[in-house]
Amino acid sequence: MKLYYLAVIRTPAQSDPNAKGNGFELVSAQRLDSFSYFQRAPALEFMKMISVTIAERQAVGARTTIEEQSCNFHTFRRSEGFTVTAICDLEYDKLVAHRLIAKIADDFLAGRDQSWKTGNVRCSMPELEDLITQFQDPNADTLKQLQVQIDQTKIELMQAIESMMKRGESLDKLVADSEALSSSSKMFYKQAKKQNSCCVVM
Repeated sequence: MKLYYLAVIRTPAQSDPNAKGNGFELVSAQRLDSFSYFQRAPALEFMKMISVTIAERQAVGARTTIEEQSCNFHTFRRSEGFTVTAICDLEYDKLVAHRLIAKIADDFLAGRDQSWKTGNVRCSMPELEDLITQFQDPNADTLKQLQVQIDQTKIELMQAIESMMKRGESLDKLVADSEALSSSSKMFYKQAKKQNSCCVVM
């Protein structure tokens, strides 16, 4: 899995979403060491050109993923007048890529003056270099790690319930025998079960 390119591209609001020529790369970071030395310059030029073109034509507020050749172009166009792009190989986790570009968008706005909105002057954003290094491994995303843990817990819980049912233990018996439940919780369970049972259609 590879994360090749991150960029913030100025894309001023415009009435015609298909208008061309307004996109400008404000800041970028790239990791092209998986390309041969002679491929790196043309690959970077291609990535910049495609990123600016997609940014210019994307609707404000849109989050998209476009597959082109052997790459996915993930983009998020903000209403403030810029688009964040991440270019990855096809194996890179799409959810992580979109979380990353949302984070970059928030970081770009935080504590930055509005001078980037006018003129073709590149910005400084040193944290972009850190992010492209950190997110070479999609598992660096702590939210993804948390989701994996939640999913694993769900699987274990379902397996425990299935195992319990196979042993013939009923939920009623578990509630009645549980020392962890207060008497009011047990009463709530009984009332809820009674209320639901009256609604069963035979």
